[in-house]
Amino acid sequence: MNSIIQHSRNAAPFILRLFLVALFIVAGGALTEAREYSVKISGTVDTFGNTVHGQNGSAIPVNLTLTFETDNGGQIAFAAQGTTPPDVSSPLGSNFHGYGKANITATNVTFGTRTWTQTHIFTQSVGTANVADIWFNAPIDENPTRIMMRFQDSTEFSDLGFFRNFGAMTDFDPGLVFFDGGTGGTAVGPITSLSVVPFRPARFGRLIVRGPSRVRRKITRATYKVKIPNVGYEDAENVKIKVLGKGIVRTTKSVQGKILARGTETIKLRVKFKLRKPGKIKASFRVTSSNAGSRSFTKRIKVK
Repeated sequence: MNSIIQHSRNAAPFILRLFLVALFIVAGGALTEAREYSVKISGTVDTFGNTVHGQNGSAIPVNLTLTFETDNGGQIAFAAQGTTPPDVSSPLGSNFHGYGKANITATNVTFGTRTWTQTHIFTQSVGTANVADIWFNAPIDENPTRIMMRFQDSTEFSDLGFFRNFGAMTDFDPGLVFFDGGTGGTAVGPITSLSVVPFRPARFGRLIVRGPSRVRRKITRATYKVKIPNVGYEDAENVKIKVLGKGIVRTTKSVQGKILARGTETIKLRVKFKLRKPGKIKASFRVTSSNAGSRSFTKRIKVK
């Protein structure tokens, strides 16, 4: 009987861990990494002799950027290629994947003197049954090549791609439209490039420090290796390591070059000690960068 009770006690922590993992997954993938994407849109527009937001020309370059965050909600609408939704004239030429405006966490959408923000995003529908704020022809993480999105206020609007629903063309139209309510002019042109790039700023993961955990007072130097992972999607620049602590001569070393995105660098350090009596000390290994923040690891060292 006692052996059965003991076995149950040993199994309890394992069962609890399984329960917690299952709970995280059911709660929406809390074990997965958050993802951001940079949506970059390029093209040229023609104002047809009119002035539109201070611009006038036949081939004005346009470069726009949206920051898209999947943690703020997933796909909210879908219309399949080949189907004919209500109030649509003919079968769809592409799949339509719809998302909400909460997914857009930042915008760099400016044409001339006009700048649009998330508050100006206008809801659009593919037929009466499919409503969303931004549409792609593929899920955001599967490299979409078409977009449909509108920014609008009471007097002006801008289209980044739009929906053609007449004749034989019921599909995404890869065009740009900027309407100036002040002059009444409109700039129109094609989207020449749409790219969706995974984005996360450079960020350090957990440091791993290998080296002596025991030193003698007569020893003045010891070698440590510090493994520095960059778990972000940008290169970490101007990386430095500092070692601080009681009985430790401050040590600083710069990492040559960059730590590449999703890469790891291992740095060897010679740490100098000034140890007067036995006991325990703490060595703080701190890694900093100009664009990846900082990360620290404390190693306890016994002095004999």
